[in-house]
Parts: sequence; C-alpha cells; structure tokens
Amino acid sequence: MTTDSRADGRADSGLGEIARHLDLARRSVADLALDDEWFVPHFYRTLFGYAPGLRALFPLSMGTQHARFGRALLHVVTHLGEPEKVVGFLAQLGRDHRKFDVREEHYAAVGRALLATLAETAGEAWTPEVAEAW
Repeated sequence: MTTDSRADGRADSGLGEIARHLDLARRSVADLALDDEWFVPHFYRTLFGYAPGLRALFPLSMGTQHARFGRALLHVVTHLGEPEKVVGFLAQLGRDHRKFDVREEHYAAVGRALLATLAETAGEAWTPEVAEAW
C-alpha cells in the first residue's frame, strides 16, 4: 500500500501538485528580483495601500524592516520543499509577530500585497502557472 492512496481507492495527486508548485515557485525566484532596494519597499507601499492601518505597527524608518523582511522572504523561498528548515523559522516569526500586535486578519493583506508585488516585479514571467504556484 502506498502512502498516497485515499479512502475511496483513488491515488492522491495532491502531493505531486504541491511538489510541482513548490518547484515552480522556487525556480521563479530568479525572475522576481526579490531585493531590498526595489521589491521590499514596493511590497510595503502596496501593503499599506491595501491596509493603511497596518502602517502604525511599523517603525517610522523602515530600512531595518526592509532588510529583515527581504532576508526572511529569501530564506523561505530558498528552502521551499524543505519543511525542516522552513516550519521552525516561520513558527518563530509568528511568535515574534505576536509581540507587535499582529493578528490573524492582517495576514490576508500581507498575502495579497506580496502576490501583487510579485506579479508586478516578474512582468511576463508571472504566468498563470507561476501565480497559482505562489
């Protein structure tokens, strides 16, 4: 018996689809220019456009925040498909963000801003397949 069988007897292709999405997202990073100089500030401008109230959760000077976010994003993307390197890292980020009054509902705006910024940065490389993977 394989570990990807389902109760109804059909093979579960979900794990294969996840692996394909992870691989595509990881490969797309080269086209996305995830840098501290353009991408990260643009991400925050987009985020604050979607959710202006979130601006109050951040310091006036965003330089250090930009660098931290850029490093965290690069770490996660670099290690997609390696849960042992990502899960603990993200769990710690979640614990750290509770100290700053970040709430669950904020993450939807962050995700929306991230996808919008990725799409704008990637240009033609942002295909429907890449968008779905992200």
